Formats: sequence, structure tokens, C-alpha cells
Amino acid sequence: MKKTVALLFVAGLAACGDKPSLAPVAQAAAPKVIAVAAPLAWITPNAVGPEPPPRGRFVLRTTEFLSRGTLEVRQADRLLYTERCPRLIPNRTIHLGAAWLSAVRPADGPVIVIYN
Repeated sequence: MKKTVALLFVAGLAACGDKPSLAPVAQAAAPKVIAVAAPLAWITPNAVGPEPPPRGRFVLRTTEFLSRGTLEVRQADRLLYTERCPRLIPNRTIHLGAAWLSAVRPADGPVIVIYN
């Protein structure tokens, strides 16, 4: 049955003028994981892909009450982005802009979000 379906598919491509190819399909680059350092609990989405996150921002949560500070996005020894944030309260969301995505290098180490 599978051979018949495959032959019909190839025959259909040939009828349309397309030549079937057995060349490997190009694979998309694997997404780059984003980690957070304490006191941040998590980030979503937690991977950088070719597309920006929904609404152009990331959502984070913290585990501690903290006064005003900054969020830093780092990769290896590079500072990709910094953003001031208001007082942090556990179980309340914090938003982080996605303007730094173009600075991520796939060959470098992991992307880490730090609160200072």
C-alpha cells in the first residue's frame, strides 16, 4: 500500500512537470534556549527561534519581592539588552521586550536573563 501511494505521488509530480528529488530537505536551525537566573523563576517562550514571541515580548515571573532594578539579557560575555523594570512581586508577570533577538548568535553559548 505504501509503495503504491509513493508511486502515485511521484507520478503526480511528474505529470505536473516537477521532477522528484531525493536530496535531503534543509533543516531549520534549532531554537536557542533562554535561561533565567535567580530570583527569576521562569520565562516564556523559553527558546529563541526565527520568529519573535507573541506580542513582541517575553513574560517572566519572580520568586521574591524586589525593589526596582534592571533586567539584563546576556550571551557568553556579551550584554545583548538591558531594560528597567518596576518593583517585582511573586506570581505577577514581568514583560521583557524582544528587541535583542537580532543580536543572538546561534554559535555562542546560552542566552541568560539576569535581574540586577
